[in-house]
Amino acid sequence: MGFGSFILEIAIAVLLVWLHARIAIKTGFSPLWALTALIPPAYLVAAWFLAFIRWPRDDESPTDAGMDGSEEG
Repeated sequence: MGFGSFILEIAIAVLLVWLHARIAIKTGFSPLWALTALIPPAYLVAAWFLAFIRWPRDDESPTDAGMDGSEEG
């Protein structure tokens, strides 16, 4: 295992944190929550937490989200 595999691991970790940061922003949380993806026990707790919180789209009515079934255009 050489230097190339180390660079690949770092690139995968950066991609993983970036993707989790985007999810955290969309749910209204700080993007720093994405750092839990690097620590497996913390990631499991964070995933469990996100699975059971009230999401912003849960509070929207179907007409607010533009999903009332009517076609525009």
